[in-house]
Amino acid sequence: MTDPIIVGGHLRIRPFSTADSYPEQRLDNDLCQAVVAGNTIYLRGQVPQDLDTGESVHIGDPAAQAGQVMANIETLLAEVGASVEHVVSGEAVTFFRSAGMVIAESVPWPVTDLRVDWHDDPVGQLAGLWQLWRPQAASYVRRAVHPAEAAAGAGEQPPGPFGK
Repeated sequence: MTDPIIVGGHLRIRPFSTADSYPEQRLDNDLCQAVVAGNTIYLRGQVPQDLDTGESVHIGDPAAQAGQVMANIETLLAEVGASVEHVVSGEAVTFFRSAGMVIAESVPWPVTDLRVDWHDDPVGQLAGLWQLWRPQAASYVRRAVHPAEAAAGAGEQPPGPFGK
């Protein structure tokens, strides 16, 4: 873990340079995982990575990835002396109303890109969408990779709840 630094009067938690983290992008930006400005904490968008090593974790297991994201949020909040209870407090406060999932596998594009916005239970809705999509995902990838095979079966219904 990199020591926090103060820049412009704001405390920057876990600072890093994109030159080190993403060398293939040829960028050199100074970023950080969290910023404390006054009594407000800003968190960088979290992904299922180990905060200490930067390695992606739980590949192929969306539930474990979501758990890693929440663990990262809890860790970052703890590092500035806060907790999820500080974020979610009061009866009228909603922690989040959006959830999304992007899955990349064996092809150079995302095979799944699902999102639910402005919903009282976005994670529950996303889980339902995932259950509908999951049985069909492989066949859509197969048809994209091998379009000639897809054309041969053009009259067939896709598998899953939308087909027979």
